[in-house]
Amino acid sequence: MINKSVVSIVLVILLALSIPQAFAQTVGTWRGYAIVSSSAAANGTYVTAHIDNATAAAATTRIRGSEYASEVPQGYYSLDVECTGAKVNFKVCGITVALPSESCTAGPHYNGTTPNFNLTVTKLSAGTSCSYSCGCSGGYCCSGATEYTDGSGTGTCQSSVCTGATTTTQGGGGGGGTAGETTTTTTTTTTTTTVPVTTTTIVSTTTTTVPIVEETETVVTIPAGQTGTFTYTESVAISDITIETKNAVSNAQVTITKQSDLPATVTIAAPNVVHSYLTITKANIQDADIETVTIKFKVEKSWIASNNIDEATIALNRYENNVWTALATSKLSEDANYVYFEVTTTGFSIFAVTGQQVAYPWILLVIVVLLAAVAIFLVWKRRR
Repeated sequence: MINKSVVSIVLVILLALSIPQAFAQTVGTWRGYAIVSSSAAANGTYVTAHIDNATAAAATTRIRGSEYASEVPQGYYSLDVECTGAKVNFKVCGITVALPSESCTAGPHYNGTTPNFNLTVTKLSAGTSCSYSCGCSGGYCCSGATEYTDGSGTGTCQSSVCTGATTTTQGGGGGGGTAGETTTTTTTTTTTTTVPVTTTTIVSTTTTTVPIVEETETVVTIPAGQTGTFTYTESVAISDITIETKNAVSNAQVTITKQSDLPATVTIAAPNVVHSYLTITKANIQDADIETVTIKFKVEKSWIASNNIDEATIALNRYENNVWTALATSKLSEDANYVYFEVTTTGFSIFAVTGQQVAYPWILLVIVVLLAAVAIFLVWKRRR
């Protein structure tokens, strides 16, 4: 006969193992660029995800909203969608994106290294039903004097400021009028609080090309056996590069080119989740002149959080001889917005800042083990 204590232990363990499944949420991640009428979506543009074609959005973001770092490219979006249904579809400015519904499953729904799940829509013409002004070619989504900029209601696209409705009154017989004559009076009311500020004028000057940022710095003289430091702005991810020289050099130049997509000369994507690719080139300094190179770079905390990155895995990878090699990367410090790192290398080529996503929460396994231990202890105590 099976010992009842053993059965109790097994039941407790099975119950504990079911806890992760009961509380786990399936979350899918989509990243790319929103394109509105052939231009990168303007700041503030709404991008929404909907489960099984539901009217209500399961996830919402705004282009270059407060959740994004300031240097995020124009039109970039990122959506983490809790998969409460089988399929997910997308809308930009309330306009349904013309692509097959995606299966809502966990993990990234792009190629894993570059945000290339792009969403393209065309603005609506005048007279078309709308819910966002950013989706109208004329710039306004109106219902009478009310303008809808956030999907809170339904109106009609038009090219002029939303105004008051037309009213009709009955005219009398006096004053030369004809008895029973209908007089139409139009009342125009300007609603200053609903005139769009940024959603209708930006897209005409933007492009769909993912921005490539480039910066060149020069150090006039570096004596032999000394160091020269090249300091850069925030836009290229690297704060400074220090070169220790073997030989004296003059007018040394180092150029950094930062981009989100894989450089054209690289055939293999960097491993893990890519923050950015950095092509570093030099002028007026030869490989034989360089002893060591120290690179200091920074990563936005917002990127770490939104991509569920394990900070300890962030590294600078060097591409050389068609192989990516992770360099020994040390954390220097952090502030409210960034985490700062440093690496040492022997030269310049193409680099990639990467990180690994946090593995399945280990705390759940700890809970299972603890529950099993409690069950065993209770059985042991009963036998005493």
